[in-house]
Amino acid sequence: RALARELVEEADDVLACGLVVPGEVDSAAGVARYSANLGWRELAFRDVLAAEVGVPTVLGHDVRAGAYAERELGASHGVADSVVVPIGTGVAAVAVSGGRAIHGATALAGELGHLAVVPDGEPCPCGQRGCLERYASAAAIARHYEQRTGTPTDARTVAARIAEDPDADPDAVAAWRQATDALATALAACT
Repeated sequence: RALARELVEEADDVLACGLVVPGEVDSAAGVARYSANLGWRELAFRDVLAAEVGVPTVLGHDVRAGAYAERELGASHGVADSVVVPIGTGVAAVAVSGGRAIHGATALAGELGHLAVVPDGEPCPCGQRGCLERYASAAAIARHYEQRTGTPTDARTVAARIAEDPDADPDAVAAWRQATDALATALAACT
């Protein structure tokens, strides 16, 4: 809130403010309904931020906003149908058909991270087991590497070790392979 207020105060002629967040987002109501990774429920972000910055404010889903940017400026520019799958703390996706993001009846279309890819796999904060996020997110790659080696790290370091010399760190290769296998299973289902 402080950052948004500061940005609005520093800028000239701010007409509106936009905020995007992960998880289940009800843009019409301006409410972040649920985020398994961040542990929030029913947060009225739009109204809280609007009161803070004093301009009309909208709330959206982070990955849908990213898919819009890809359509306008990125790899899917000029492409009518695509699936955008960013991988970070979690894994989400947005299917774009006819140039429009598909939201689904409950605005959950594209929650690829909670597709079960490993039967009876690791428990997920969403309540299911074997979700893609438990295997292919950056956090999962780092966690699986640490489980194998006892060494805390991050996914970027695991990837760098593989790029440097894939034969030098078989644990990095195994953690990465587990992630890419899970992602391939999910993308095959998505396709």
